Amino acid sequence: MKGYIAITTILIILAIVTLIILTLSSSSIFEASSGLDYSLSQESYYLALACSEYSLFQLVNNPPQCVGGDNCSTIYNKTDCQSEPGCSWSGGYSGNEVLNFLNGSCTINSISDTGTQQRTIQTKGQVKDYVKKIEVRIDRVFPEIIVKSIKEIP
Repeated sequence: MKGYIAITTILIILAIVTLIILTLSSSSIFEASSGLDYSLSQESYYLALACSEYSLFQLVNNPPQCVGGDNCSTIYNKTDCQSEPGCSWSGGYSGNEVLNFLNGSCTINSISDTGTQQRTIQTKGQVKDYVKKIEVRIDRVFPEIIVKSIKEIP
């Protein structure tokens, strides 16, 4: 009888200890998973930001130009260029690129408002299933770039 009580007590204690260990380990796994989710989400954000910076660099180094007649090279506005006889709007960085990295990729959408002035750049960073998007609004590209805002978008 004493042995039966001892074995039953040990089994109950082992069941309680096992339950406690399982509870603690599952919460640790959940915390680790949440930490990984946050890390991957941040990585996708920074990839989107990297593509935004790359786009700004490309805009500065590959500006659109008014080409054609003698007066064309002094015109920095698309509308003015197109209205000037013998001039046409040419070149400039327009986006539509995908950059691949070791941990993910980022996409640069087509840059809107093509001209030397106001533009909008939208980029997307992706790491596994985690996606973040960024929008950059530019007030002026030429002769110097003026960024109005950089924000995360849904």
